[in-house]
Amino acid sequence: MSVAFAEERGSPAAAGIVLSVYAIGSASAGLVFGALRLTVPLPRLLLLSTAGTALTTLPLLLVGDIATLSAAVFFSGLFFAPTMIVVMGLVEKTVPPAALTEGMTWAITGLSVGVALGASVSGGTVDRFGPSGGFAVAIAAGGATALLALTAQGPLNRSLRANAVERPADEGRAKSVLQPPGRKQRHAAPIPLDHDARRAR
Repeated sequence: MSVAFAEERGSPAAAGIVLSVYAIGSASAGLVFGALRLTVPLPRLLLLSTAGTALTTLPLLLVGDIATLSAAVFFSGLFFAPTMIVVMGLVEKTVPPAALTEGMTWAITGLSVGVALGASVSGGTVDRFGPSGGFAVAIAAGGATALLALTAQGPLNRSLRANAVERPADEGRAKSVLQPPGRKQRHAAPIPLDHDARRAR
């Protein structure tokens, strides 16, 4: 999309600048977001981050040159890394510990599939309608993502509540395995002082 736009403006090398600006926005937001200690529930954070992603695609309709496109994708990038952090946090909180690696693998797989589908659809649209068609695909994808996050609020909250109840029970069972019932912890007997030491005291 950015490559097609840069080629249309007669400066194909500028596409690299656009992508770099997007990456800078994402990395900066990820560092700041990771340092925060937020008390907002993860499902709500997911909704806010995806809504931000959807809203920041709208300026793509107004871009007219490389500078305005760079500014637009910078703000879009601000929501990418925080959204991924929230997604991984939800996986950690809703997936059983024994399946945590599998859950994160599925999340990364979903991201890869989405990127591949988006590139395929937007590429075909750009070939037919030019860069503006690719921007329309980005806007539609952003809206669909926010809508999906909205519909997932109920299931995610229920899953978090269920896991909050189950995990303490699992921890209690793990402790009982480590120390079977009826077995008391043994303490080392005090070492008696010899005669000379008692006299010295």
